[in-house]
Amino acid sequence: MPLHVAPLLAAAGLHASPMAADRVVAFMDHIRVFQDQVEKLKALRVDSAEYSCLKAIVLFSSGENRRDMLILQTSVTAATRTNQSINQS
Repeated sequence: MPLHVAPLLAAAGLHASPMAADRVVAFMDHIRVFQDQVEKLKALRVDSAEYSCLKAIVLFSSGENRRDMLILQTSVTAATRTNQSINQS
C-alpha cells in the first residue's frame, strides 16, 4: 500500500498557510523516512501479534519512565520470540 504525500501535507496544514522552504524540505525528509520505515515493516511481513507488540512499544515509549519501558520491551521481545517459534513449527 503506497503512502501518498498529499494527505500528510494537508494534515500538517501545509495547504492552508505558506511555510518556509527549509521547513517544507525538513517535513518532506520526515515523510521519506516514515515511508522507508513502512517499507521495511512490509518487507518483514509482520503478523498481527508482532504488530501488536510493536504498537505497544511505540505507544508506551514516552521516555518518562525508562525502567517501565525496558520491562515492556523485554516482555514484548519474549512474546515475539515465542510467536516466531510457534509459527516456525
